[in-house]
Amino acid sequence: TLADVWDAIELRGTLEGTAARLAAERLKSDSELDKLRGIHSQLEKLVPLDADGFARYLELNENFHSEIWQLAKSPMLMRAIEQVVKLPFAAPSALVFGQSESNHSPRLSLIAQEHHRALIEAIANRECSRAENLAREHSRVARQNLSHTLEDWEAVRRMPGGSLISLKTLKTS
Repeated sequence: TLADVWDAIELRGTLEGTAARLAAERLKSDSELDKLRGIHSQLEKLVPLDADGFARYLELNENFHSEIWQLAKSPMLMRAIEQVVKLPFAAPSALVFGQSESNHSPRLSLIAQEHHRALIEAIANRECSRAENLAREHSRVARQNLSHTLEDWEAVRRMPGGSLISLKTLKTS
């Protein structure tokens, strides 16, 4: 159901918040952030997002999130995150690029990129609570992206996994 999708995104945000907090707590050297900074730099070149760079953006975004999970240095947390991101629309790469004039993807990509920058900064500065809250807030970008897409039922039917959500579910949730 749509409620399950929202819960899956929320759960990912909670777990990623924990990962970001642990990364800030467990960071031993600033050089551990080099890979994360490199991915961020590559993402910067793609925003504001357009249709041509969308596939590359999804790949890099997935890598960015995965690197934060790794920086948490918690195999238990990694296993939990890996389970959650298997749920429909819960993975960091489960974004949809809208094609309509009211498309919010370019704006949301700018917001997401600022979140990424701030997450790196918070982890580097060992600001544990800030890192956790930023990661939780960042997961809301996925929810906003999907919410805007759900306004166009035809777009929902065309996206991978979209046919799993029934119109009845959309109206009752």
